[in-house]
Amino acid sequence: MTETGPDDDSPPLAPGEFLIDASGFPLVSVVYPADSPVEGIDRYLERIGRVFERGRFVTVVDIRAVSLAVAHAANRKRVAEGIDRLTEAFPGVLVGEAVVVANGLMRGMVTAYNWLRRDKSTPTEVFTGLDDARGWARERARLAGLL
Repeated sequence: MTETGPDDDSPPLAPGEFLIDASGFPLVSVVYPADSPVEGIDRYLERIGRVFERGRFVTVVDIRAVSLAVAHAANRKRVAEGIDRLTEAFPGVLVGEAVVVANGLMRGMVTAYNWLRRDKSTPTEVFTGLDDARGWARERARLAGLL
């Protein structure tokens, strides 16, 4: 997998890295790897921070490949705290999050992640299908005047 986007000069992704595709900005796709060390999470937060710098956007976050064994509370907390730092630094920039899950356990992980988030202002919906998630994201972007 490689990160794509017209203004992104990031090196190719290593195994365990997150895919961020901002080529359709303001619609941004994020694909979580099955497993990622803490350093991979930190690199993801740094890279998604560059997307926040571009302005208002909506994400479709595909976590279907995530291993339940590595989606433990410490990793969820690390991501939640990092996204909170970004939403505090760039208020109103993240217009919505569509999250694609594989099953009910993953849906529960998303609920737990949302409990950890301090900033509750971003509309978030959970889907089991990528097409439904993309449709919701497009509608959020349209309602926000981004499309």
